[in-house]
Amino acid sequence: MGQFSFHEDEKTVIIRLEGELVMETLHDLRNETNLFLGDNEYENIDIDMSGVPFMDSSGIGFLIGMQKHATELGKKVRLLQPSLPISKLFAMLKLDEFFEIIRD
Repeated sequence: MGQFSFHEDEKTVIIRLEGELVMETLHDLRNETNLFLGDNEYENIDIDMSGVPFMDSSGIGFLIGMQKHATELGKKVRLLQPSLPISKLFAMLKLDEFFEIIRD
């Protein structure tokens, strides 16, 4: 089961994900992240994906929807340090062209 935590830093909120990003774990995450997409001072939403070993299609859909919604609001979503399995998945689906991905 996935877990998540939030850290705020001036104009950026960092969402740290741990565990699988699947349908069963998205309900609470979706509710919480909607708060950061609303009317607030945050310009960047960084999602730390280093602790995500697996993601199903609902997780991909969640990230795509979040990216589109943020763009409509003039905010930027960046994916930080995706794990190797997630990096391979994004490359295979060409999502590495859709998302801004930050790696070391």
